[in-house]
Amino acid sequence: MLCAPSVCTAAAAEVKDLTINGGVQDGKARLVIEALLNGVPGDRERLLFSTAIEHSMRVSREKVQHTFGVTFELLQGEAKEFPLTLAGEGEVIKVTGENLQDWSVRQEAGGTRVLVLRPRRA
Repeated sequence: MLCAPSVCTAAAAEVKDLTINGGVQDGKARLVIEALLNGVPGDRERLLFSTAIEHSMRVSREKVQHTFGVTFELLQGEAKEFPLTLAGEGEVIKVTGENLQDWSVRQEAGGTRVLVLRPRRA
């Protein structure tokens, strides 16, 4: 997760069984910090997902057509939407998927376009 320093705030977590070990051997230093962390409230609701993308391209004299197969696997939490920043001048013509409720292209400040995918509620 990336965030700007002015936006991030320090979070408190309960730390149990803290151990700190270290040493130097064969010219290498090693420091190991281990602890059991009881996360901050809301950690279980945080969104955690993986993404896989397949891209194919069809080129003709008249146009270049891109097709993307995108798979999102939700590992934790519930996603309301997946925003994907678009680059270039292309047009999104069709978005389909078994678990897709709807989609839109959002215009943001500075001309940035974002493809917004909204998954179907389980």
